[in-house]
Amino acid sequence: MSVESTYNRYAAFYDFIYGSVLQDGRKKLARLISKEPGRHLLEIGVGSGLMLPLYPDHLSITGVDISNQMLAKARKRAGLLRNKTITLHHVDGENGGFPDESFDHVVLPYVYSVTPDPDHLIAESFRVCKSGGNIWILNHFSGFGTVWDYVGLIVKSFPDSVGFRSDFSYEDYVVSKGWQVEEIHKANVLGLSRIIKVRKPLAA
Repeated sequence: MSVESTYNRYAAFYDFIYGSVLQDGRKKLARLISKEPGRHLLEIGVGSGLMLPLYPDHLSITGVDISNQMLAKARKRAGLLRNKTITLHHVDGENGGFPDESFDHVVLPYVYSVTPDPDHLIAESFRVCKSGGNIWILNHFSGFGTVWDYVGLIVKSFPDSVGFRSDFSYEDYVVSKGWQVEEIHKANVLGLSRIIKVRKPLAA
């Protein structure tokens, strides 16, 4: 089953399942972004728009998602946020089509382990991020020796059913990349998730 069809199916009850249980991570991420300079932000995998009310009002927000059903919910949520500048697109985050170096911030909330090709998603994120800008990853990772490692082992055989890879190694998907990681923060109950701030190097 494709990511698009999985999340079209999830749309009606996504907020109920993944809303409050992952909201701590969203709030912490938004607070961290609010302390950084820059006005233009791209959220890849905007989903039903749960991050949208949390961003600082001065930001110009572009959100993309591959699921039309999830995006419809995001558009309704954005319509209530009159004090924010928000543009939403039905776009595959791995191939967004935005010009190089368009955004001060590229935000990946709970999407790194969802996308079919994580390396492609990250490459696209670096491409559209301005030199010296920030790429923010909010995601669960295995390999920290927490209870969530064992939960991941149980459900990893059913990625289509849960909508993400549960066994997602921090070593493989972060450490081995050689990124300029500036901050790492725990988020959500029992440290389920990590917020990772990656700086795109300044152009030579």
